[in-house]
Amino acid sequence: MPIPPMTAPVAACIVLGYDSKIIANHELVMSKMRDIEMVPVYVHDSNPVHPTAISIKVQTVNSYIYLTYPMEDNTEHKEGSSRPAVSESAPLSSKRRKDSISSVSSEDSYVSIEKNLLEMLPKIIRKHTEDALKHFDNIMSLKKPISDEEMHDKIFVDSTSLKEILEKRFGPCSQSPRQIEAWVNKTNKWGQRKAVRHSGKMVEGRTLWVLKDKFLEVDAMNDLTKYHSYLRVHPMTTIGYARKSPGKESLETRCSLLQKMADRLKNRCLCTKIFVSPSSKADEPLMVRDSKKDCSKYLNVLIDCAGNMNDLCTILDRKFKPVRLVIIDYAGLSTEPNNVRDFFRKEERLFDTHSYDCSRYTQVKELVIDHGLTFEILKREDLLENEDILSRFDCRSNYKHRST
Repeated sequence: MPIPPMTAPVAACIVLGYDSKIIANHELVMSKMRDIEMVPVYVHDSNPVHPTAISIKVQTVNSYIYLTYPMEDNTEHKEGSSRPAVSESAPLSSKRRKDSISSVSSEDSYVSIEKNLLEMLPKIIRKHTEDALKHFDNIMSLKKPISDEEMHDKIFVDSTSLKEILEKRFGPCSQSPRQIEAWVNKTNKWGQRKAVRHSGKMVEGRTLWVLKDKFLEVDAMNDLTKYHSYLRVHPMTTIGYARKSPGKESLETRCSLLQKMADRLKNRCLCTKIFVSPSSKADEPLMVRDSKKDCSKYLNVLIDCAGNMNDLCTILDRKFKPVRLVIIDYAGLSTEPNNVRDFFRKEERLFDTHSYDCSRYTQVKELVIDHGLTFEILKREDLLENEDILSRFDCRSNYKHRST
């Protein structure tokens, strides 16, 4: 991409009739541009030395046609360049024209232009970029996903692929592939691009684990936002619980997997306390789970872990404020529906009577299941009375990884 022969402040001075040689005017004209929500641009097939100004929204929608100027002069030579510097006495326009073909890469200049333009945009426009990056964060991973591995493919992702992924989620996208690529490059979340030969030509991109096409239209980002909003509207103590099936992993590996689940419950599900069962079967009764086990070698290693299932039951025995319990998929709690019912309705024989107290855990008002792409919120009453809902826990045919 050719580097524009002037900066955005200089272009704005020309458009608004200010003297661009007076540096103080640069900030003034850019402030005026922001106030009227306009941006200096040039048309892609016209001479960029003749700037004009249009609405920021129009430029964003038609970014192929209306090109922007950089906020700063990024055409200075890189340190150590073998090309001689242009004399300071040379006319400004001449210096910039010569520097426009300097060794500074057009890609770096483009990223800088994009960054500075984003700083000019009103919040409503910047929000689109944030949403796009959040969506990428939800469906792309540099490392092999431990959770829901069967839902992902390992593919080469270039700038065109990034745009296609966005359009599957948001519909037609006005941004160019290079603009979207610049957003991704800026985050440094998905590693450095590498050049590979594709269809007879070299293409730059990344090899990533990406959610399969049939799942891309699921609004995972929106569902997470709705869940967080729901917590704000319905405040109560949110407790997380994770379970790891018995296996032959080393202590270090098992603790690492448990820690990932605990981090997910804390950071994604916003749990304030987290309890884990380091080694328990999915159909083991909840009320006796961990009661005869020494879990200290695991619990002493885990960060932000308040104890095991036995500790959770002890807290529930004495806590009377409303509680929301969060788990990672149904099997994260139990695969035996009756065990789930018993946990929410712990029957206890009253002293010297033949009756039962079935309301021990009434403070547990909700059960939230994090399914990865979506959240499911179940009321306590549904778990006690709705057989269809309770039967969902009878779901496990093979092991499913819940650590991410």
